Amino acid sequence: MRPVGGLNPLDPQGGWFVLLAVTLFALGVLSNWWLIERPRGFMVGEPAPVTYRIRTSWLRGLGVKDVMLGTAKVLLESPEDVLSPRLLGLIMSMDGPRRGRIITSSAAVVEMAAAGRLDLSDRRSVEAAIWSMVDRLQMDQGDKNVVFQVVLEVVESAESAGSVGSVIAYEGQMINDGLARLLMSEGYRDRSFPWKRFAWSLLAVMAWSAMSWSLFSRSTGGRDDMKPRQWCFVLSVVILCWGVQLVLSFWLMDLMFPAALASWLFLTLPVAPAFGLSLGWGIVGAIICFVYFPPLAAVQVVQAVLSSGLGYVLLKGSTSRLSLLGRLVSYFALIAVASIFVRWGFGAPMDMNLFLTYGVLSLLWPSLILALLPLWERLFGVISPLMLMELSHPSSALLKRLQLEAPGTYHHCLTVGTIAEEAAERLGLEGLLVRAGAYYHDIGKLRRPKFFIENQVGENVHDGLSPSLSALVILSHVKDGLEMADQYGLPDFVKDFISEHHGTTCLAYFYRKAKSMGEDVPIEQFSYPGPPPQSRETALVMLADSVEAAAKSMGSKLDDPSELEGMVEEVIKSKLDSHQLDQVDFTIQDMRIIRDSFVKTLRSMRHTRAVRPV
Repeated sequence: MRPVGGLNPLDPQGGWFVLLAVTLFALGVLSNWWLIERPRGFMVGEPAPVTYRIRTSWLRGLGVKDVMLGTAKVLLESPEDVLSPRLLGLIMSMDGPRRGRIITSSAAVVEMAAAGRLDLSDRRSVEAAIWSMVDRLQMDQGDKNVVFQVVLEVVESAESAGSVGSVIAYEGQMINDGLARLLMSEGYRDRSFPWKRFAWSLLAVMAWSAMSWSLFSRSTGGRDDMKPRQWCFVLSVVILCWGVQLVLSFWLMDLMFPAALASWLFLTLPVAPAFGLSLGWGIVGAIICFVYFPPLAAVQVVQAVLSSGLGYVLLKGSTSRLSLLGRLVSYFALIAVASIFVRWGFGAPMDMNLFLTYGVLSLLWPSLILALLPLWERLFGVISPLMLMELSHPSSALLKRLQLEAPGTYHHCLTVGTIAEEAAERLGLEGLLVRAGAYYHDIGKLRRPKFFIENQVGENVHDGLSPSLSALVILSHVKDGLEMADQYGLPDFVKDFISEHHGTTCLAYFYRKAKSMGEDVPIEQFSYPGPPPQSRETALVMLADSVEAAAKSMGSKLDDPSELEGMVEEVIKSKLDSHQLDQVDFTIQDMRIIRDSFVKTLRSMRHTRAVRPV
């Protein structure tokens, strides 16, 4: 057994992982800035490239005079963008010189009012102050009345600037320092490249990608190698979720991407790395996307934390599609409720559209996540609960063939799956994965089912064969199984169970028989090609396979608890002595749990019913 130690230092392969993560992040940020932020960003002293409107109610009551100054400039160029239809119709009905004089005078009075000390809380004083400015104009009384109405309408519009949809700055309007502050408080971004945000985010991605590699590598049962497709899946999901959110963040759209990220990770990775990756990348992504707008950054940080915790509780252990769908709906609904609560705490607008959006997302995301799982499986070879459920179903093609063509092997595989799954659950492993692997570990016996004792009735075909030929046929079921796995398109993890469930053990019976007949044969000729188990899951199936075979040979002795426990311990010891578990990080405590679980399961399978005579 491999000793359990700390995390290995970052190896060269991990360095490439970090480099790839940083490169993709840099490309994403640069592309987002060049294509989205730069064309729509503002600069102080330059015209606004688009019309900026208030998108939330966080701006309520701020910057009224700055809005008045901006509106005065728009009034000179496009009065139709500022005035109500009634006033606009009145002014447009006048002749050109008179119309121009009224608009110019109105804009001048608005600028004077913005520069003065208006007490906006007192309606009467505002009207009196505006009239005193208008009354000094050199024009007839009727035109003064029109100017007064125009200025009063502009002031009232500026006072309502805190409502969602109000204009902060019109397209073409010059951006001053005051407007720039208002735009930044609303989450709009200036045109300059965000060097500080880029540098901070780059360091964060480097740190979290290094930690992600360590967690993901450790979760593979202590193996130092990492399949590129597996960690490419992690990068791809992170880039997909946060790439889309980064684009949508310009419009302050929250689509609960931290929860989507966590869902895919928890449904395809072991619990420990899924928790660490979803929490870390969720928080980093939220800050990267909404660094300009802290309230929404806070909302998504809460989503990342809650997604990791709820994912640990809700998204593991589903045994049916309906159960998994129900858990996902509950998962997203709880996160949506928490998001609404955080928004309420920050004083965000709480209208029916918000509740409707989160309600639709709570139903839409579970369907999308389940729909994309087969794509992740095919592209990256990850393992999802849906795949395990399909593989374990009796209607799958290979299991149906086992039932019909090799019923003894089929029953043996079911028994091994039951024994190994129970032990896996006690060790905190994925029981459904172990059961699926156990169901297929002996599919190679389909090529020659009558050569295996569990499928024989009466005559034993090996009685008429030489030990070498018998060994050749039996050993070949591993190679045959791998070929059938390729033929039926089984995933890679199933092939691991097929190739590793015998390790490099020797067919001792046929080897001793050959030696007793005077044959001078090497032991390798009677040994499986291996490799020995490389993961805790395949090791469990190896042990369960040997224990099940030994239990059949015990007969009635199996009813004796001490005999049963001794048999299980002997099987485990033989695997340890033959170095079959050297690549697996089982501890002594783990071995005790496995032994006790095997004994309990076998005893429950051997129960008898006493029938009294009538």
